[in-house]
Amino acid sequence: MRRRRVGVPLRMVLHEEGFIVCCSLCDTYFVVVTGVMAPSQHNGREGKKQLDERNEKKQLEWAARRWTMLRCPTCVELLMGMQILEYIERHVRDSDSLTPLSLCFVVSFEESQPPPLYLNHHPQGEAGKPKWRLASGVGPAGLELDNSRSGRLWKPSLRPFGIDRPRYEASEEARSSDAAAVHAEVVRRVEAAFEVAAECSGAAAVDALAEELHAERPLFACWKTLEERLAATVQAHRDDEEARRAMESLAVAPPPQLPPDDDDPMMVGFW
Repeated sequence: MRRRRVGVPLRMVLHEEGFIVCCSLCDTYFVVVTGVMAPSQHNGREGKKQLDERNEKKQLEWAARRWTMLRCPTCVELLMGMQILEYIERHVRDSDSLTPLSLCFVVSFEESQPPPLYLNHHPQGEAGKPKWRLASGVGPAGLELDNSRSGRLWKPSLRPFGIDRPRYEASEEARSSDAAAVHAEVVRRVEAAFEVAAECSGAAAVDALAEELHAERPLFACWKTLEERLAATVQAHRDDEEARRAMESLAVAPPPQLPPDDDDPMMVGFW
C-alpha cells in the first residue's frame, strides 16, 4: 500500500472544462474552455451530488447566454492568412487585442436540453492531445479534434448528430482576390450591424439579429449578398429609432398656440 508522509498535501490536478460552439461566419465547431475544476474535490456520494448540481448550473448559464463573440480558429486563419498556432506564437503578448472575434452560438444537440458540458481528461498544463469527454448533458460521449491544436472539432465526427455540412473553404473567386480583405469586410459589416441594432433597438434586437445571421451560416459563403441584407437591416433599425424619437418629441412638445379669433368678443381690447 502506497503511503504518504504526514503534512505533505496531495497535488491538486486541474482539468479544463468547456462547451462546443459553432461560428456563424465559417460554420466551424470548436471547444471553448470556460474554466477548470479538480475532480478529486468531488469524491463520494455527496461530492458527486455537488458536482452534478454545479455542472447543471453551468449548463443553464450557457443555455441562457446562447451566443457570444469568440476567437474562432478558422476565422483567424482566413483573416490572417496563417495557421492559428503560428498566429498566436507571433502575437502571444497581445493576441486578444489583435485577434478578430466571431459571432458564435453555444451548441445543443437536443432542442429541449441545455448545451452539454465537457471535461478534458488530460490534466491541464501537461503535454499531450486533449481528451474531451462528456461531463454532463446530452451530446457525443467524446470529441474528436483535428490536428490544428486549436480546439477545433473534426467535423465528420459530428455526422451521427445531424451535422454533415463540409468545412467552409474560400471560394475560387475569393482566393483569386485578396481573401483576407474579403473576409475582413464581412466581419466589419456584421459588427456594424450589431452596433446599430444595440444603439437603436436594444438587446432584444441584437439577439434577433444574431439568430437571423446564424441561421444563414456560413456567412462567409454569402458575402456578396450580405452587404445588401445587412444594409437593409441597419436602415430598418435607424428608421425605427427615428420614428421612436419623433413620437417622443410629440409626447413632450407643448400644444401649439393658435392666433386669437378676431370675431371672439372676449378678445376685444386685448389686441
